[in-house]
Amino acid sequence: SLAQYQEAAYAAIGDIQSRRKLPLLVGGTGQYITAVVEGWSIPQVEPNLALREELEAVAATEGNQALHARLQVLDPEYAEKIHPNNVRRVIRALEVCLTTGDTMTNLQRKQPPPYVTLTIGLQMEREKLYARADQRLDMMIKSGFVEEVRGLIDMGYARDLPAMSAVGYVEVLRHLYDDEPLDEVITVAKNNTHDFIRKQEIWFRGHDHGILWHNVDYADSDTIVQEVKTWRE
Repeated sequence: SLAQYQEAAYAAIGDIQSRRKLPLLVGGTGQYITAVVEGWSIPQVEPNLALREELEAVAATEGNQALHARLQVLDPEYAEKIHPNNVRRVIRALEVCLTTGDTMTNLQRKQPPPYVTLTIGLQMEREKLYARADQRLDMMIKSGFVEEVRGLIDMGYARDLPAMSAVGYVEVLRHLYDDEPLDEVITVAKNNTHDFIRKQEIWFRGHDHGILWHNVDYADSDTIVQEVKTWRE
């Protein structure tokens, strides 16, 4: 969870700093990184299993979009950050709203940043990024992704598990369970990936607090290293 990630990151950062080294937090999940560097106060809401089952039933009978629409009504700002296929996160946000009477947006209040940080981001022209994402998915399919998902099913992993809600898995499961043509679900997976990329870009624009962006087509590693050195001086 986000709270567990934040706690583990703080422990690792503290350990690295105790050895007089510079911690580097690397990754593409903006929300998780921002929760660490901005010191988010993350709501500690215990799981409501009965409510989760009810919401999971909504997703199963009415579809992921219908469930996501409920969150858009209760917490539109937070809903904008979550892909409808990420059922686990949608349910968690609804769980918090319906249990506390407040929204994730309001509850994720920011405390004074716990660290002095330098944030460097890498960008790519959107069409090139789409093409790279498409190539990655094609490579996954050629490398046996469908067989991997089929193997997970054979091992007893259920279709409604949170791990199966990721883009790529959802579409391949439709091929395996619902006999949808593979080429069609691949196209859907690519389009959903493009949608996720757009949402990530929107998220970063709304949370871009001093990020030093570099286009990967023109980025010079020496320049980036110099930025770090200058920041540390």
